[in-house]
Amino acid sequence: MTVPTDFGSYLHQQFDRDDPSSSELGSKGTVHIIDDDTDSEEFVVKFCKRNSPHVLKYFDATSSNDFAVDALAVESHVLTAVAERTSIPVPGVLAVDLSPSKLPPYFVMEKSTGDGLHGQFHDLVLNKQRHLMAEIGTTLAVLHESFPFSTCGSLRVVDDTLEPVDKYQWTEWCDTQWTTCLERLRETRFADLVPELKSWYETHRQYLPEAPQAVLVHDDFRPANLLVDDAMESMTAIIDWEDVLAAPPEYQLARLEFLFIDVYEFPTEKQSQLRTALYDSYGRFQPTDAYRERRTLYQLLSILWKTGNFRATHQGTDEELRTSLAQQRRHRIQQMMSAGS
Repeated sequence: MTVPTDFGSYLHQQFDRDDPSSSELGSKGTVHIIDDDTDSEEFVVKFCKRNSPHVLKYFDATSSNDFAVDALAVESHVLTAVAERTSIPVPGVLAVDLSPSKLPPYFVMEKSTGDGLHGQFHDLVLNKQRHLMAEIGTTLAVLHESFPFSTCGSLRVVDDTLEPVDKYQWTEWCDTQWTTCLERLRETRFADLVPELKSWYETHRQYLPEAPQAVLVHDDFRPANLLVDDAMESMTAIIDWEDVLAAPPEYQLARLEFLFIDVYEFPTEKQSQLRTALYDSYGRFQPTDAYRERRTLYQLLSILWKTGNFRATHQGTDEELRTSLAQQRRHRIQQMMSAGS
């Protein structure tokens, strides 16, 4: 990645920082826009000089792209709104310009302190795990209470207000997402699973609620995006809000169960204690038999979306390892369908 020199000057002028050199920058693509004909990628990129208190996100392309600019607009708006309406710890937004005259669209935010839980949550003692799950439940209850919506879907900023782009009812949104996931799978090594997945969804779709209350959902809420203090006892920030939805609370809770509990294959008793800590602290919703029927649907939807991008995600991986990872993914999908039957 080549960092525009103008951004170095901008950071220096606005925040009294030295111009960053490329060797001092950490970069990460956060929105992948893939051209099917060329497999070229454009990114919304974030970078931060080492030990800097600021993070810059910008659209790394020579021409504008509405999807990428919308992603910047939504994330900067959500961070500001969450900070204003709640006490949930999020990075503060310091500057936003989505149509600058010389620079690409960008926003600047504070760099959050703390360590990501990715790779660490599994090894924490049970008491710390339960405490963090309870804190997550309380936090999500506040978030969902503070941001209600009348319809579902991906969000955009219109007249300084968040609103769903397509204004789906929940069953419509799930139908659309499932169809999209299966179409993406048809172009992958997982194409043979499509007929079985289609049949499975048609059977389980009946369990979806018709018109549930929609709330703000952080659709990438996972251990890597939850920062905690040195003792790993309390969260210090929730980061990466570019993937947000208006969706029922149970959709986020089902995904959270999968990413914080099920994926680690904890013993049954530990899983039960962690789920209890989550739902007791959340309070506004308790699992029912009907919810348990559709929980797997929500979780499969998440893993299928990632699977459709399997080739791009593992593009630089050795073929033998890539084959092994694909087999693991296939087994996981089949296992989930069997468990939800």
